[in-house]
Amino acid sequence: MNNKIVFGSIVRNLVNVEPYLSFIKNAKEYDHKISALIIGYNTFADELILEELNKYCKTIAFKMGNMDSFLANFPDCPLSKNELSVLIGEQKYNLYEKLSYGTMRNNVVLASLTFGADFLLFFDDDVSPQILMCSDKNTFQFQEIDFVGSHISNLKDNDEIVATTSDYTGYYIIPHIDFSNFYDLLFGLQKENNFDFITSKKNELPICAENYSKNIRITTKILGGNL
Repeated sequence: MNNKIVFGSIVRNLVNVEPYLSFIKNAKEYDHKISALIIGYNTFADELILEELNKYCKTIAFKMGNMDSFLANFPDCPLSKNELSVLIGEQKYNLYEKLSYGTMRNNVVLASLTFGADFLLFFDDDVSPQILMCSDKNTFQFQEIDFVGSHISNLKDNDEIVATTSDYTGYYIIPHIDFSNFYDLLFGLQKENNFDFITSKKNELPICAENYSKNIRITTKILGGNL
């Protein structure tokens, strides 16, 4: 039986087909079947955008922190209404019209579990299925990668890996940086373990796949996560 692979994303307003279409087409190019794209939005979702995305992949968008929207899209959720209300942050959203990142993430994780996902791959709305590669000395270019395969192969083939991060594709969002109190900033972001790597003199050039893929390490921090 084929595993259900689901794309998940969190966005304030769904007003563009990108980067979703790029990830859907990237998966197809590498022969990966995506069962659904599940998008949790905060304020607004354009119906025309949803219609266009559904031409390429089953796409479900729901308003995070809203029980009616969640149940309208995922009526088979086994939780009681009280349990669901707590997990999606309904009360906090009603008070502040905002949710913490962890709660927004839980909205999409719960939606994906209810959908029956075996693997959930998160990505943000400001990225693409490409990584920075070094072709020659001081020459860098973006190259498309097998986004789904780079995660699924590790999750399937290694019993010790239960969640992957962008490290597994060679993608790293932070360039070489070093300034006063930088460690304190990383500590606040829970990325203090990366201090030596980011500030190393070896990384004065852009951090690309070739020198970052060797830096994958164990972590207890899961943000979006690919589960």
